[in-house]
Amino acid sequence: MIQVSVNGRVKEEDEKIYQNFGDFIAKQQVKGKVLAEVKINGHDIPLSALKELELSVFEGDEKIELVFKEFRPFTVELIGNVKNYLNRITTRLAFYAERILSGDIEALREINDLGEGLNSVLTMKENIFAISGCQETDFRSLKGLEPAFSELLNEINESMGRKDWVRLSTALSHELPDKLKTFSAFFDEATVLLQTNSM
Repeated sequence: MIQVSVNGRVKEEDEKIYQNFGDFIAKQQVKGKVLAEVKINGHDIPLSALKELELSVFEGDEKIELVFKEFRPFTVELIGNVKNYLNRITTRLAFYAERILSGDIEALREINDLGEGLNSVLTMKENIFAISGCQETDFRSLKGLEPAFSELLNEINESMGRKDWVRLSTALSHELPDKLKTFSAFFDEATVLLQTNSM
């Protein structure tokens, strides 16, 4: 048997009724809400790791806690996390740029992580469009952002591939900060929109 808690309501279930963890999550889904938190045996599981767990099977005696939240409030919560990430990155860009010029390998690793993080920001932007029913042209802050931002990301990746540290440093210290400020302003606009329309 497994113990399942969905938004605080606890029940026991036979683990054999589920083909795998993905099947379990699908059958626990709360209509009109999004999965926001997962704990297995008291351990927080990042939502980004759920894909890897989909084919896992239960052994029995697991304790699983699921929290589902309303789409819009949860998205506003995520926007707060993304804005914190953008602020943190923006304050570190000059440091990265300087360290790259001095050949710091750790700084290069962090720039790789930065690329993944910025792709997540783009995904969040698309999710906001899907949830709100808006498009890029509805947001003043996004005017003129694309295709310039995508081109800059490509330039950063290509500079790393070419080991052109001077170009990479320039992109990080002089070009990327303004683009990240634009995204921050977009998320401010999106927050107001989602909070206003959720009333």
